[in-house]
Amino acid sequence: MFDRFKSQNLSFESFIYACEIMLPVTFLISIFYVYSLFNFVYGGEDYLYHGGNEDYDPIIEYIDKSNDSPTFLTSDDQVNRIVEFYAPWCAHCQHFKPKFIALARKIKEKSKDKEVQIYVVSCVAHGPICNKQGVRGYPTLKFFPAGSDEGTDIATYNADRLIEEMLHSHVDKVKIDNNVTKDSLRGNIGELDGAISKFTSSSTQQVRQRVHAVHRTRKDIYDDAAKSLDYAFRNSIFMTNGGLTKKQSQVLLDWLQLLEKTLPRRMKTSLSQIRIILDNFEDAIQSESKFLRLLSQAKGKVSHDWTASCSTGYTCGLWELFHVMTLGVAEWNNKNDNARVTSLHQTELIPPMTAAECLRNYIEHFFACNECRTNFLKMYDDCLFGRCDRLRNHEWKQLPLWLWEVHNDVNVRLLKESAIREGRMLPSSIEEQRVKWPSKLNCQDCWKDGGRWNEDKVYDILKTEYWGIDEVKKQNLFAKTEDRGYIETTKSTTGIMDYIYLVVLLLLLSKLAMAQRDKNKRGFHKKNDDSNKFCRKNSPNLQTV
Repeated sequence: MFDRFKSQNLSFESFIYACEIMLPVTFLISIFYVYSLFNFVYGGEDYLYHGGNEDYDPIIEYIDKSNDSPTFLTSDDQVNRIVEFYAPWCAHCQHFKPKFIALARKIKEKSKDKEVQIYVVSCVAHGPICNKQGVRGYPTLKFFPAGSDEGTDIATYNADRLIEEMLHSHVDKVKIDNNVTKDSLRGNIGELDGAISKFTSSSTQQVRQRVHAVHRTRKDIYDDAAKSLDYAFRNSIFMTNGGLTKKQSQVLLDWLQLLEKTLPRRMKTSLSQIRIILDNFEDAIQSESKFLRLLSQAKGKVSHDWTASCSTGYTCGLWELFHVMTLGVAEWNNKNDNARVTSLHQTELIPPMTAAECLRNYIEHFFACNECRTNFLKMYDDCLFGRCDRLRNHEWKQLPLWLWEVHNDVNVRLLKESAIREGRMLPSSIEEQRVKWPSKLNCQDCWKDGGRWNEDKVYDILKTEYWGIDEVKKQNLFAKTEDRGYIETTKSTTGIMDYIYLVVLLLLLSKLAMAQRDKNKRGFHKKNDDSNKFCRKNSPNLQTV
């Protein structure tokens, strides 16, 4: 009996010993996990020129988030400064990065007689700074003469020539013509390697990965669209200090009213955000702080990152949002057009041209990527892909089909620009087909002979991909303003909370085990001796040794 008791006591002591080891280990793991999480959410993704193993010298990345008035942007700085304002999600900023590093090194080498510092500022991490500087698109280059707080904008494609003029000028400011043609710049010393491409990717493989990405579910599409909409709300509506202009306010109002009608009910967090802003619109457009305060009142949560199927992040999610919206317009009109025939209910239809115009105006005023915006507006205003004719009729499917053609054209252009940058032959028609969606593998019936499309089949696959046949069969296709209680809880958030609960449980168990161990040390031996004395006194058969 005593041996069995000793064995149990030994097991308990082993458990206590294990808990003593687990306590500091668990604590250290928790600290590391929280630090890693914090760094992931708020750290490296905010910057292009900070972290990693790359050599960014002589570029200085500004990373002090506690100060919105860095000295290098004031008149207190007595050296010449070149500053790039950028957004890490912007493809053109990513493509411009190696060119800007090379440009910075050339400038430092050629300007040994004049001190010059080169800085970069992430407008995602330092929005107030970019607002003060009037940054309206990315990337934006500015030159600040020594002792001046007024920067002069520099066109990226002829930046080296303009900067050289400024550094060697005898006046504080140089009048710059940013409309100089690329042909007129050929032969200038240190010219950049051509213009920054309108839509960029570093290789053909990346272009193909964007089209044939990781398998995605409709939930992935809606989550990515919601994430990009939320990101746009927080980073692209107020690009300068103060409220929105009258024109900006009207464009935003039209865009939100369109989304409120056309987004599927499953995107309830986005719909809650939209409704909050619309219900308090006059207040929301006064300042960024009021806008964000209202946004925080929306029900539900948005994923903290884009899904694996949306590797390019913000711009990928925006395309998803645009596609979902165009399908929503078609479904809204189909549903309400039929209702007009069968009942007295007269719901206003959404003309496809009106929806397209809302999209165009939103991109013009609230999409900050300079090259992307310019390219889209030119395509739209030139009526490419038959926009001016096909969107005037009442064939509702033409709007999503038009946007689908635009998106495929972007993918083909990416492929061509990648080939030009890498010095390869332009892609063949077969290679161009490979970067279009849907591929023959996805939808063999979508393709006709000669690379032409079967529009009915394409529309069916668009509807399946971005809207869902199962949702179309339901009657409750569209958001009801009174029903906005759904909360989209992300897997990542759930995983974090589960981990926190586990850590707390382990810490409590360790604490209880250590407390029990201390109690045993104080009272176990005395209690055992008293028990033995009682047994000897009351048991006549027990012999004393």
